[in-house]
Amino acid sequence: TGGKLRFDRGGKMAVKGHINEMLLGKLLRHKFIKARPPKTTGREDFGIEFARSLLKTKIASNDLIATVTAFTAISMAKAYYEFLPAAPDEVILCGGGSRNPVLVKMVKDYCRPMHVMVMDEFGINADAKEAISFAILAVHTIKGVANNVPSATGAKRAVVLGKIVPPS
Repeated sequence: TGGKLRFDRGGKMAVKGHINEMLLGKLLRHKFIKARPPKTTGREDFGIEFARSLLKTKIASNDLIATVTAFTAISMAKAYYEFLPAAPDEVILCGGGSRNPVLVKMVKDYCRPMHVMVMDEFGINADAKEAISFAILAVHTIKGVANNVPSATGAKRAVVLGKIVPPS
């Protein structure tokens, strides 16, 4: 978009595009998708360099957006089906992606028969996930309750995260 848009608000571009199966297949071979948990990623794998490499494909913008939207949804579904002992009955979406109806529909399609919902359906604003998460972590820290998940993070043991420092 030449810098006009920072993201596909409401999935308006993805809904106009078609998934490029060849690019999608290539994306699904990414090392992160194949890696076994515990794992985490962010801009180091899927940041500006990743975006630049996608732009070099010469695929029409709407098709490219549709393809990476499908990649996001499929990567979630693959993680549930390939790395959990059993697929979850329910998936609750939150954050910015939950505001993209095209992404939400794709997640629902690829995660069938899981019941996929947005956090808003529980009366909790999906945009507040980080604030709520940090509030929960803070309560656990104050109460001295271990609040990490070694099986998910690879930590050696469960520990209380964070410190409460009184004002000086």
